[in-house]
Amino acid sequence: MKKLLLSSIVLFIFSLSILIFQISCKKSAKGRSTERNIHRQQ
Repeated sequence: MKKLLLSSIVLFIFSLSILIFQISCKKSAKGRSTERNIHRQQ
């Protein structure tokens, strides 16, 4: 029973880390696209 609980906690933390990684990637992608637009205007 303890192993099941521990494994579920580990999987939950793993999925959280993937979500945080995806969100940070989206933010950096948005930053890159705005930089491109600024360069085009100049």
